Amino acid sequence: MMERTITGRRVDPADLVILAGAGSVLEVLGWALCDRGGAFLIPTPYYPGFDMDLTTRFGTRVVKAKMRLEDNFAVRVDALEDAYQQAKRDGVRIGALLLTTPHNPLGTLMSAQELQDVIDWADKKDDLHVIFDEIYALSVHTWQQTSSGPTSKDSRDDDDESKEQQSSLLMIDTPFVSAAQVLGERGLGQRMHIVWGFSKDFAMSGFRAGVLYTQNKQLRAIYDSVSYWQCVSGDTQFLLGNMVADHKFVLHYVGELRKRLHKAYATVTTALDKAKIPYIPAQAGLFMYVDLRAFLARHDGDERKLYCHVLETTNVNLTPGAT
Repeated sequence: MMERTITGRRVDPADLVILAGAGSVLEVLGWALCDRGGAFLIPTPYYPGFDMDLTTRFGTRVVKAKMRLEDNFAVRVDALEDAYQQAKRDGVRIGALLLTTPHNPLGTLMSAQELQDVIDWADKKDDLHVIFDEIYALSVHTWQQTSSGPTSKDSRDDDDESKEQQSSLLMIDTPFVSAAQVLGERGLGQRMHIVWGFSKDFAMSGFRAGVLYTQNKQLRAIYDSVSYWQCVSGDTQFLLGNMVADHKFVLHYVGELRKRLHKAYATVTTALDKAKIPYIPAQAGLFMYVDLRAFLARHDGDERKLYCHVLETTNVNLTPGAT
């Protein structure tokens, strides 16, 4: 399933680790890749849950690399370098860079060139790992075709399908680019890792199943040593395995998911445009970044008061930007 819908490249099942949720996967990565008091470098803004995932039990720190609003918070290598060097001056060892694409909370996608620039930068660091959180990889609501949605190849015979797979394994038309595609024949190597899970794309958070794709045998051995406390039940693995093995179902499901996300995004942006509220255009995910600074004056310039007002009067939960 990952080959056909996310990575576009062959995935050796031996390179996959499954734990009870992507949060558990990240927590163990923090423990495995950082000394006590070591840190993950994360571009801002980022999913606030990362703080809990990384810091609660093992004390992994978070070093923020500040991106700029005027660039729509696109990841800039110079900002990563500035934060990395400042951490060194502060005596903090950065064990890994954590990137999210599709991005939470921006809903944006990193291009192949942007990913390549970051990979090239990380390659120059002797012991820096890069973690690509691709947990919203299937939740893309823009596509490159002019058709009504993603291309489905269900109707093609096996010969046609195998010929097409010689150039690409991807069965979903999407502007999303996985780090695995950018890395190409080089592979993930020892310091590049991909995280995915069922909670977002398949709306199955309660099933608690997160996936780490890594070619680092030593790292997989670490997961084997701690998986007893964070394992996924055999029944859950059996159910999910059968589901993703049904390629026709997955293609139909992803197509419907993207159409509904596209419709919801159009509804929200139409309302925002009508109200003249600025926002960063999104291509994926269940969220977007909205600029409500014009309304702060009505609430004493207090973002928290504005948040509470919106929640109490409309029952809409907007995560404050300061979060």
